Amino acid sequence: MDKKRILISAVLAAVIFTGCEHPAKNNMPKPETDATVSQTMPSVETTPAPEADTTTASVTVATTSPTTVTTVTTTVPTTVTTVTTTLPTTVTTVTTTTVATTVPTTVTKETEKTNVPPVRQKITGRWNGISLTPIYENGMEFVWNQLSDDVKDNVAVMMNAMRNLKPKFALKHPIKEDEIWQFVHFVHDYLCGYTHVDYYDYTYWYDENNYVTDLEFVYTADAKEAKEMNEAVQNKVDEIVASAPDTSERDRIKYFHDYIVKNCTYSYNGKSVDTAYGALIDGKAICQGYAHALQMLLSRAGFDAVPAMGDSDDGYHKWNYVKLSDGKWYVIDATWDDPTGDEPDYVGYDYFMITDEQVEKDHSHRYGSRYFTVPTAE
Repeated sequence: MDKKRILISAVLAAVIFTGCEHPAKNNMPKPETDATVSQTMPSVETTPAPEADTTTASVTVATTSPTTVTTVTTTVPTTVTTVTTTLPTTVTTVTTTTVATTVPTTVTKETEKTNVPPVRQKITGRWNGISLTPIYENGMEFVWNQLSDDVKDNVAVMMNAMRNLKPKFALKHPIKEDEIWQFVHFVHDYLCGYTHVDYYDYTYWYDENNYVTDLEFVYTADAKEAKEMNEAVQNKVDEIVASAPDTSERDRIKYFHDYIVKNCTYSYNGKSVDTAYGALIDGKAICQGYAHALQMLLSRAGFDAVPAMGDSDDGYHKWNYVKLSDGKWYVIDATWDDPTGDEPDYVGYDYFMITDEQVEKDHSHRYGSRYFTVPTAE
């Protein structure tokens, strides 16, 4: 007979909801400048030969026909007649004038190569017979592509069960009992959009070899409400991505970062503060909600992106990594760029597109993962 064990959630809850309260520093953003290239078309001047700055060549061609004397002598008694015919000399002068023509220099501003990735199309495919819709809806494409096949099987089964509010489900591949917490926590860390799952209250069944075979979750909403909340998040993500500029990668990422900072308030008093719903719909979230919202926007916009978990000076914290077309990863912490006090329109950039070395000045530790390699921003 299978054994049943209920996981106590107090420790998990304490870890997740501790920290994330570091106040942002109100540093004014750096001004942005655009370079303008002016192009002037110089005039073309034609100067008469006598006053030209350029060399004027005058060539005189002289043609002289020789004088021809024809003498006709007629012998007539006592009469001599001499006829002389002279052809006039003709002088023809040919003057060549050189006209100086200046060819204008054309300055062409090279169009910036933006390399903005295309928006991801909705995934309708399946993995080993399991729908991949939850992977798309939660912005998990990058993480998903790093997983082994066995882990993909279990992640897909678990995420589909939660999306459809299925209480109990069997894992494709049993997991060691002492590793089940890590697996559930891993899915929880990257499940950005589903607000109706209580990750801190679940039950698992294990066999005689202490391998977990089944899981059961508690849901905080009924099927109708869960569907409505998920659709609200998905529609909002699509709306924000569609309105973002496509002038450059950084402009696009900055738009997502600024939207969250301006439209979300750091708070524990919201409907779902640890999910993207809290940040994008309710407008109230903790660090996890900020990071999940940014993750969904970046991934939907076609970027490789992944949330990062670790510790800050105040305890557990969550931020983001994003990769640009140059192949490099960059750190973004929208939570710590959010202003505090009475400046709702102020946006900080101390934690926008920085390196690990910079963020580690006050983010003391970053968690790794047993399931994939966490990126590094160098």
